[in-house]
Amino acid sequence: MHKWTKRRTAAIAGALAAAGLAITGLSATPAAAEGGKIQGWRIDSSPFRCDWGAVCFYYSPGAEGAIWRKYADTDYNLGDNKFWSNNYGSAGSGMQVHDNSASMDNGTGGTLWAWKNINMTGSVAWTPSGYGGNLGNVGLRNEISSYNVTY
Repeated sequence: MHKWTKRRTAAIAGALAAAGLAITGLSATPAAAEGGKIQGWRIDSSPFRCDWGAVCFYYSPGAEGAIWRKYADTDYNLGDNKFWSNNYGSAGSGMQVHDNSASMDNGTGGTLWAWKNINMTGSVAWTPSGYGGNLGNVGLRNEISSYNVTY
């Protein structure tokens, strides 16, 4: 095979590989991983919304909008829980907590793990005791379906 034929064959093979990735919607570079630590604010800073001993999820970023609060270390399926309005906002009131949470606070004495799927599976966002943050910072805004607290 001549040199120019080898180069031409290699160029055609490369173009076909790139076209195949484009057609299938795949990328040659890996996607960014979802999940990780969020620690945007201390929950005892103003406005203080999540009681000590509680887990709180919010419909909007920055601990704003409607709130959902629970004094329990585990919820395997947030689909049966709904946000309610309060003095800090009503956006999202009546919506399911499942796949509608933009931020969270951890008022427990342990680490809060917020999971993408029910039954605590899939990607996870976590925050230490006394902190909260925006779920969008780790690619999980409107993606949380369950949570647990570990001590």
